Amino acid sequence: MSFANEWSQAKKDFEAQTGQKKPAPVAQTLFGIERKSTDIASALRAIDTALAKRSRTDLVEAYKKYAIAQNEYVTFTRTARKGLGDEERPYLDVLVSSLNKISVKVGAEIEKLREAKGGVKIPADTFLADFKADRALFEKAVKNTAAEKKWGLLKRSEPMLKALESYATHSAKSDYAKAAADLADFKSEADKFAVHADTAIEMEAKVQASADYVKRSKEFEKFVANLWPSRIKRQKEILDAAAKA
Repeated sequence: MSFANEWSQAKKDFEAQTGQKKPAPVAQTLFGIERKSTDIASALRAIDTALAKRSRTDLVEAYKKYAIAQNEYVTFTRTARKGLGDEERPYLDVLVSSLNKISVKVGAEIEKLREAKGGVKIPADTFLADFKADRALFEKAVKNTAAEKKWGLLKRSEPMLKALESYATHSAKSDYAKAAADLADFKSEADKFAVHADTAIEMEAKVQASADYVKRSKEFEKFVANLWPSRIKRQKEILDAAAKA
């Protein structure tokens, strides 16, 4: 199925399941109010055409237009949710999810064309998932402790999480330069986190009641520190090379 047809089917499914037309922005015109085009369908048709021609340049350009239309529509859905009933809102979430899945698929197609034309191969990674998992374990262990309320290491780790979330977004869209910059941001935030964590660990080591907090904080700090030299640094080098290719 083409990407344009995949989106068309997603819209039909929404309308069949809810009995309503797909939510769309409206505009005030001289003759009244009318629904506006989101440009998603036209962008997807351009993507299908580029894939048929196996033109990576055309595919990237079409993908940029799709990304703009996708972001505009996702922003619009936050307002559209208010006009839907409780039973219909989940179907809108499915509709938005279908756009995100298409985005990831198109990004993969861009990668295939890059590799087919002898470009730099971008290896898969699980940075975001691994970081979220380890951070969740740390949160479970230290949440609501007096030491965490004092030092706020979880709060201090949020910029690292946001950097990896941004990286995952840009990586999925094959925006290599921005993805590499996101990894550099992660390293910068990780260095700041290490300074604060070292201070917290040193001070709380003197408090007998904080023994477990110190242990958990050391484990989490070590996990964060090991991400850069062992995994993320190499990925950034690959992305930098891909951005220049």
